[in-house]
Amino acid sequence: MLATLAVAVATAVVTIMQAFLLSSIIVKIFQERLTSVSPQLTTLAIVFGLRALLSYIGEQVSARIAVSIRAELRTQLTDRLLDDGANLTYKYGAAKISLLASRGISALDAYFGKFLPQIFIALLVPPMVGIVIFTQDKLAGIIVLTTVPLIPLFGALIGMYTAKATEKRWRSLGVLSSHFLDLVTGLLTLKTFGRSKQQEENLEKSGEAYRVETMKTLRLAFLSSLALEIIATLSVALIAVSVGLRLVNGSMDFRIGLLVIILAPDVYWPLRMVGAHFHSATDGIEASRTLFEILDEAHLPEGTTELTEIHEIAFRDVVVAYPGRAPIALPDFTFTRGDLIALTGPSGIGKSTAISLLLRFITPTTGTITINGIEITEYTLRSLRSRIAWIPQSPRFINATTRPPGRLKEGRRVKY
Repeated sequence: MLATLAVAVATAVVTIMQAFLLSSIIVKIFQERLTSVSPQLTTLAIVFGLRALLSYIGEQVSARIAVSIRAELRTQLTDRLLDDGANLTYKYGAAKISLLASRGISALDAYFGKFLPQIFIALLVPPMVGIVIFTQDKLAGIIVLTTVPLIPLFGALIGMYTAKATEKRWRSLGVLSSHFLDLVTGLLTLKTFGRSKQQEENLEKSGEAYRVETMKTLRLAFLSSLALEIIATLSVALIAVSVGLRLVNGSMDFRIGLLVIILAPDVYWPLRMVGAHFHSATDGIEASRTLFEILDEAHLPEGTTELTEIHEIAFRDVVVAYPGRAPIALPDFTFTRGDLIALTGPSGIGKSTAISLLLRFITPTTGTITINGIEITEYTLRSLRSRIAWIPQSPRFINATTRPPGRLKEGRRVKY
């Protein structure tokens, strides 16, 4: 961020130098010969090149910062999911986490790469240019001081509505993603029972809802850009009119008037760009809320006892409450080593929940689970899960040797 600050300060200085040189050259062209400004034209060309170079450096620095932050956040999210992925999937849903890990984190590029650097520029350039204008012409400085606060004020008011619209759009995208994932997962069953047509219509409705929310957000973005453009244009016009009237009646020096008119747009331009980049960064802002919420989730509590063998497993008064569903009360039971047990019952009765509780993918709302007479939370997660083998309802065999599944059992990461 220090590099971004340095580029912002340098940009402000070069902008002011450019205005002084340009106004001086134009005045000399009118009052003297063109050959008299040759050295200044060379200097102006260098300043133009320097400003373009600073713009390029600023973009490169911002892009590198954005890529670095994106990679770090993606690494943190991946590590968090590897540590407690099942619990987080139960809470947030697989589709939402997949959307966040792909499109959500990628959307942060606009936030860290464009919006935040532009904030630094908007905090430094307008005040520096405004001070120069005030020292050259107090009336123009007063106009700048009066009109500049209007841009962030209107931008904040419009931004509140835009943020709400973006939140609704992101929610619609989450619903669409979840619906699509469920549809793909159960496609064979839907085809078998002839229910695919109805789900196709439901998916189309979800897509249409997302389209409507997207168009609402775009409409607000265009209206806000128009409002900021009008305010900035009218402000520059006020300065130009005041300068023009005083030049006509001879109460103002031509060079100073020209300098003020050249500098005036550079006061408002960074603020307008903040508004423009804000709309492109709203997806990233919305995604970051969920991302940091997941990263700040408390880790599953675990003890320090190493589980070496399992002799007995007992469930007592265990109840699990899922969000938006009736609580599931599991019966009391005890498994001893060597037993062959079958958990049977209709869907939703708690069979998968019991396995998830035993693997500590989820935590019971009430009740206790003990292994060898010791509370399950007293064991380390790694030793607990290394002692339990689990095969899902639809097992899949990878196209590799038998070594990777063995490494998975040991709780180690696998490269295929």
